[in-house]
Parts: sequence; structure tokens; C-alpha cells
Amino acid sequence: MKVSDLEYYKNLVDEDPHHEEALANLAQCYLDQRDEVSALEIFHNYAGPNINGRFSNFIYSLQLQNRYKEAFDLYDELIHTNGGYTRCPRYFDYLKKLKKFDQNDVNKRLLVCGVDAIGDQIFYSNFFHDLLQITNNITAIVVPRLVKPLSKTFPSINFVEDDCTIQVDNFDCVALMALLPRFAFDSNNQLKSKRKPTFTPSKAISNNTDLNNNKLKIGFSWGSTRPLGDDLTYIRDNKTIDLKQMLPLFHIPNTEFINLQHGDLKSDLDKFSRQHNLSNLTTLDDLDTTEDIQGIINATAACDILITPSNTLAHIAGALHKKTYTILPRGGSPARLWFWHKSQKGKNIWYPATSIYEQSDEGDWSLPIQQLKNDLRKKI
Repeated sequence: MKVSDLEYYKNLVDEDPHHEEALANLAQCYLDQRDEVSALEIFHNYAGPNINGRFSNFIYSLQLQNRYKEAFDLYDELIHTNGGYTRCPRYFDYLKKLKKFDQNDVNKRLLVCGVDAIGDQIFYSNFFHDLLQITNNITAIVVPRLVKPLSKTFPSINFVEDDCTIQVDNFDCVALMALLPRFAFDSNNQLKSKRKPTFTPSKAISNNTDLNNNKLKIGFSWGSTRPLGDDLTYIRDNKTIDLKQMLPLFHIPNTEFINLQHGDLKSDLDKFSRQHNLSNLTTLDDLDTTEDIQGIINATAACDILITPSNTLAHIAGALHKKTYTILPRGGSPARLWFWHKSQKGKNIWYPATSIYEQSDEGDWSLPIQQLKNDLRKKI
């Protein structure tokens, strides 16, 4: 940003010290000028009710400067000292009564509370690899669909889908799942180890004989099913790609596109195929893409590559370390969630086999689709 932007937001904050948008933008101005001290001071001083709604933007901003551990430490501070219980009321008693888990709690009995959507929990589950270096006495509350897949990869962890049987006296420490990434970094904000796969496939993709060919098998999805309400509607709509905009990909020869979109959309996809004279879009009759997470994991693992916006499939493919092309809203968009920050090489830093393709303008998918098309043609 320009210096004039810095002065502009300073003036706004002088006029209203609780102007959360001005505070967030002022911190971003400091970060753009590599003045991390001033940015951190803002969020140390104001990371409470006045700026809580902007805190995820702060984490994203810190990512740009590779300050991940500090970001999660501050987020931890927010949750435990500034009324952050409001985002996890279900686990209030655990957070209040149990010690906050830290690096020194070796072999302690740890309760991990998952409070986020399934895609988020898939992402955070990768950091169980890091937790197990501290303690192997872990119970984790996760969404029901993840209990079996995660138990397959982490057999020593007790995954449960409901906290009704949890007794606080059986644990020494507690941690929110959203704060687990901080345990992956050393004191210099460097990842301690290479990321490992989170899921384990268990069988072949399908008995569908149409897939037994030499074509490039591409698992794909196009939409977000994030629930409606508040900012979530905007995020959902601006992550979703109209199928018509993906036509340049579908016309690439020697490809078979396998529908892995969440929900029962076979009839809609069949209608689209007929309208555009496409014969390479396949829906697997024996796969429930709504509830069968292990089935989706198996199907994803059997594909050659994956193409998807930043939805649950992107997390599943990333967790499997499958070659994945993730198509994202422009940088800075509220629909561009912080998981999908990319490195200078165009990779996602959390999922090593995931490449990032992004809009240049809000709502316009033409540039990333064309770039992806060019890269795919090189593989065939």
C-alpha cells in the first residue's frame, strides 16, 4: 500500500480507536512496509471484541511474512483471555477447568476440541502428527464422519463424535483444534518437519468399467456447500465456480472427469453433459459424496489429479498428498480463506502436492481456468 493509505487509516483510528476495519487495514499497511512490530502492537492491544471479526485476516496477513507461530499464539491469547469462548460455547467448561495445553505437557492426558466445519477439521487433523511428538495420550472430539478415517491413520488417538461421555477429571490439558498448527513450528517460525498425509485409502475407486481406460482420470468439484448466514453466504458464492466456466477443461482430449462434488448432483451433471455434448463426465453410482468420507478418500486417491475450488475436496486431496489444482478467489478476497496461502513457487505451504490458481479480478475465473488448461495439456 502507499504511504498515503497508511496516513489515511491512522487518521481513521485517531478519530475512532475502535474502528475494526481501519485497525485491520492499518496493521496490513505496516506489514506491507515490513514493520511487524507496529502491526503486532495493534493486534496485541485491540484483539478483543472490537476486532474479533477481523482476526482471521490478521492471521492471513502474518502468513505473508511467515510469522505463523506468532499468529496462532495471539489467536490462542484471544480465545483464552478476551472472551473467545463465544466461538466455542459447547466446550466452555473444558476450556475453563483444564490447563491450556503447551509444548511442555509431555505425556499429559490431552483433550482436543474440534469446533469447526469438516474441511477445517481435516486441515487441523494434520497437526496430530506434531502433537504425538509431545503426548500419545490424546482424545479428540471431531465431526462424526471423520472418526473412522482419522482412527485409521492415527490408531493411538481416541477419536469421538460426541462429548457427552467426556469427564473433565480424566484429562490434564485441553486444546482447541484450530490452535494445533502452532505446534508445527519452531521458535524461528519454520516448520519442524515435512507434512505427512492425514488419510489412508482402503480400496480401489470403483467397479465402473468405464474408468478402466488409459485416459487421465481427473477428480473434480465446482462448488462450496458452506451453510448460509452472515458472511458465509458471500464466501460460499465467491468460492463456487459455474460449470460453464469449466468447459475449456472438459474439452481437453483423453480425459475422464470424475464427479466428487458434495451432494447428489448426478441429474444436474447429466443434464449439463447433454447440453454441451460432453461424454467424459462420470458420476460413480457406488459413491455417496454426501456422507461417505472414506469412499471419497478412496476415490480421490485413485484419481490421477484433482481440480477443485477451496472446499472439502481440496482438503481431502491435500491431506492425501494427491496432485491437486485448487482454483481460488483473488488474493485479499473475504472468500479467500487463510488455509490457501501460496508459496513463491505457487504451491500451498500446508499441502505439498497442491498448486494454486487464482483470480485476478473478483468473480472472474477465466484467468485461472486458462492457466490450468495450459498446464493440463502439458501432462497429456
